[in-house]
Parts: sequence; C-alpha cells; structure tokens
Amino acid sequence: MDRKRLAGICLILGFFLQGNRVCADVQTSVNGVLSEPYLKNVEVGIKIVRLGKSPEEDQTVYEYQADKRLIPASNLKLVTTSAALDLLGRDFVFRTKLVQKGDDIGLIGDGDPTLGDAELLEKVNWKSTTLFEKWAEALKPRGLRKAQRFFYDDAIFDQQYQHPNWPSDQIHKRYVAGVAGLNFNANCLDFYLTTRGQGQIVDYSTDPPGADIPVRNTCVQGKQNAVWLSRAAGSDDIILRGQTPASNAKPISVTVNNPPLFTARVFRNIFRVNGIEIIADPERDPGLRD
Repeated sequence: MDRKRLAGICLILGFFLQGNRVCADVQTSVNGVLSEPYLKNVEVGIKIVRLGKSPEEDQTVYEYQADKRLIPASNLKLVTTSAALDLLGRDFVFRTKLVQKGDDIGLIGDGDPTLGDAELLEKVNWKSTTLFEKWAEALKPRGLRKAQRFFYDDAIFDQQYQHPNWPSDQIHKRYVAGVAGLNFNANCLDFYLTTRGQGQIVDYSTDPPGADIPVRNTCVQGKQNAVWLSRAAGSDDIILRGQTPASNAKPISVTVNNPPLFTARVFRNIFRVNGIEIIADPERDPGLRD
C-alpha cells in the first residue's frame, strides 16, 4: 500500500478515534477521501458503526456500498481467527492420525496447516519430515516392515484447494498455496540449488524429498540472480529455469497442485527410507475416519 492510500485511510480513522465523539461532517470527509484520484479504479465498501451498550443502540455513522460483494483482503484473517476461537475454543488442537489395520496403514487429516512446516519446525530443530520418521520408528517394534496398501483421508475439508478466481499466473507462488484436509510444508516444495560451474545446469534438492513430482530443469549458473520456479495451474509439472550466481541457503518455493496426494507421497517415501515399504500407491479414502 502506498503512502497516499495509507494516509487516506488514516485520515478516515482519525475522525473516529477522538474519545466517543463523532464529527458531524463525517460523510463529507470520507467522500472527500474516496474522490481522490488514486482510488478511482479501486472498489470500496465502507460501513462505520458507533457501538452502543447493546446492538439495538448501535448507530450507523456512514455507509457506502456496504453490501457490495468484494474479494476479501488479508484483514479478513482477523474475522476468521475470531470465529475459529469462538467456535473451537483456545485449547483446540489439530490431530493428524496414523492408523493401522493388519498390513494396511492410513493417514487421517484434520486440516492442520502447520504439519511438516519446515520454517516453523526449524525453530525446534526438526526437519519437515521428522514426524513421519518418528512414526516409522515407532511402528518397527510392532513388527511392521511392509504395508500392502496406504490410504489417506482428507475429507474434513473439500477438494477445492484454491479459489477458482485466483489469478492463474500467480498460482505457483507461496502465498497462493492451496488449503486442504491434509497439508504438508505449507503445501509447497522448497528448492535448494547447487551451482556446478559457469554456464552449467545447476543441481537441486527439495524439501520435502520424495514428492514424486517431475521437474524440468534448465537453470544455469550465471551472473544474474534470476531464477524462475513455476508450474501451470492444474498441473504438478514444475519448471526450473533462469540463472543464479551461487547456491542458495534460503529455499525457493513453488506450490503443489494436490496437497493431500503430495502429503501421502512424501509419507510413503519417508517410510520407505526408514525401513517400512509400502507396496501400492497411495489411495484416497474419504471414509477412513468413520
């Protein structure tokens, strides 16, 4: 947000943050801000309410297109967080469950947005895959060395991972990652590049490993820091191109197309690396929790 727009918003708020007094010329003042040239192409909806001791005593001070449907901005997080606290309570915890029945195992998601989040887990010296590694080690003493089938249940949420009207040219960016009943590493694949010499195609590793996602890599070591990591909407085919002058210590991220399947594939790989083979490909079973 530029300084002019911020100043305009602060000007509006300034009329209402003077004790309990509401200025008589609120409408004129707000309309004056809305008529500024930098807002001419901006959709605006405003409703300003002076709260009373009860809802019946609330007074609408100003409104402009208050019922107009607009794409919500980041401040909607305040509303959704408040609603979640009210509905779920402050002591609510997400519970992602690993279940076993005979030679079959299953993973039941609870919508946890932080599962395998490498950025958060780094603060407690865990990797993105540490939980899955610990689960594998816990199952070994029970004699599990091979699972015939692996099911995953993400039905706590629907399968519309991203808003259909989000810009398709931004769908690969970390801040546009999808949301699902099973999430892992914020539903992003993090890339670490290793240079091999001027003009040479770089090597790369990913976090988490074992996501089984194809990558077309034409990125080379060069003088510019111009790495392009992308994928097409509706696809998991990742493109890594451009150039970089050096290896990177901080990850370069790209979103994944199907977060639950991404989680399941990483899970299967981590179990295999830790001595528990899963024979079949992951299968979605929305009734596993029942």
